[in-house]
Amino acid sequence: MPEVQSVTSPSDDQEGNSSPVIIRSFQRSDQSECEKIFTDRREEFIAEGTLVLLTTMSWKFVIASVFTLVTVILWSTWILAVYAVVVVCFLAFVHMFHRQGINYFNSVLKTDFKDIEKSYMSCEISHMWVAEWNGKVVGMVGLVCNENHEPGVAELKRMVVIPCCRGKGIGKKLLNELTAHAKTKELRS
Repeated sequence: MPEVQSVTSPSDDQEGNSSPVIIRSFQRSDQSECEKIFTDRREEFIAEGTLVLLTTMSWKFVIASVFTLVTVILWSTWILAVYAVVVVCFLAFVHMFHRQGINYFNSVLKTDFKDIEKSYMSCEISHMWVAEWNGKVVGMVGLVCNENHEPGVAELKRMVVIPCCRGKGIGKKLLNELTAHAKTKELRS
C-alpha cells in the first residue's frame, strides 16, 4: 500500500487553522464520492468545452456574417441560403459535441466507475488514489495497466480535483503519489 502523504489544507478556517489533505489508496467506501466527483466534472467539462467551441467559432461566424452580408448586397440572396445552411450545420455540430461528451462520461460511469476496485485495484500495477480533506474525498487519480498496454506502460486516468480545492497543490500531490508508484513498478517515463 502506498505511503500516506499530507499537504497543507486547501483552505484555512476562520481561526487560521488548517486541516491536512491526505493522499491514500482508494477504498470501497469511496465509490459513491468518486462517482459524484466524476459526474460533477462531466457537467463542468461539457460546459467548458461548449464555451470554448462557441468562443473559438464566434469570430469565424462574425467574419462569415460580414462576408455574407456584403456578398448578398453585391450578388444575390442565394448566398444567404448557403449561409443559413452553414449556421444550421454549426449548431448541429455543437449539439453533437455536447451529446458525445455526455455519452463518453456515461460510458465511463458504466465501465471503470461501475466497480473501481475491479478497474483500478485488480492488478499490482493498476491503482487509484484519492485526496481526502476533512473526511471527504476531494480528488482522485487512477493508473491503469492492462492487456492493451505495452509492457512497462500504464495510463493515467480519471484525474479530478473538485473546483473549490483546485490550485492548492492537491493535483500535484496525487501525481507525485502516482509517479512514485510507477517508479516502484518500474514503468517507463
